[in-house]
Amino acid sequence: MKDKQQVRMDLRGVIIPVPTPFENNEKQTVDYDKLRQNIRKWEQIPAGLRGYCIGATNGEGPYLRHEEKLSIIKVFKSEVAKNKLVIAGTSCETTVQTSEFSKAAAEAGADAVFIMPPHYFKSRMTETNFINYFTEVADSVPVPVIIYNASSSIGINLSVRAIETLAAHPNILCIKDDGIDKMGVVVQKTKHLNFGVWASTAGILLPALQIGCVGSMNGLSAVLGFEVCQLYDLVQNKKWDEAIELQNRLLPVDSLLFGDLGPPGLKAAMDLMGYFGGESRRPFIKVDDKTKEKIAEILKVQQFTRRFK
Repeated sequence: MKDKQQVRMDLRGVIIPVPTPFENNEKQTVDYDKLRQNIRKWEQIPAGLRGYCIGATNGEGPYLRHEEKLSIIKVFKSEVAKNKLVIAGTSCETTVQTSEFSKAAAEAGADAVFIMPPHYFKSRMTETNFINYFTEVADSVPVPVIIYNASSSIGINLSVRAIETLAAHPNILCIKDDGIDKMGVVVQKTKHLNFGVWASTAGILLPALQIGCVGSMNGLSAVLGFEVCQLYDLVQNKKWDEAIELQNRLLPVDSLLFGDLGPPGLKAAMDLMGYFGGESRRPFIKVDDKTKEKIAEILKVQQFTRRFK
């Protein structure tokens, strides 16, 4: 580890992992006009929204070219309030590639980078490989690193010991994890450090905050951002009865969209709620009418009404 000064960044609140809108053409190019329209709607969220992440799972990050991610970063920096974080998903399979792309993202304006473990050769990787990977990247980049422990997506689950080791790095500030039991242990093991833990889903936001997580990066905030941020705010103000009621309404929607459907389902929900969702990049296919009706029904049952025309 190089001798780097401790970096500080306020990571409390909700981060929207931005869905990427595409034009309805053969190449499915990024629709920057629709992106700006969505940004202006998210920016109306009154409290609790800390920032945005470009090129993460729900942004179809693996389907975006590097130059597209860099262009999206620049759009966000020009559109959002100065106090909002713009985070870039910069994961690549090699240490050098990740470092180089992270530097490019920082140059484009990213305030931090969001990185998952390399996973193509996961059967050949050891804990030492992962610790070295994150450490070398964090040593080399000019902005803070946030780890994504995406065990459900890539089949790699960083150990508590590895996370504790990485949390001591002055340029590694946070981890997004998808296991509530593990989150609690990590919070306890790292509470003496300048390190935060984010919940990965709005479905467990209330208990995650109660055990010490500082916030959440979750896909549901792209479609129900006002309500997810309201839940965060209710917890901060210790309004427990209201928080429990709202959490229980969010949970079934979260489970359907992200447990069952993924990005195409999220985009269908966005269309229903007045954002632009559109189609996901191929080989994804748009959800069928029956599935869209199911999404509309669960939103109605849980009393989430269309916010924008």
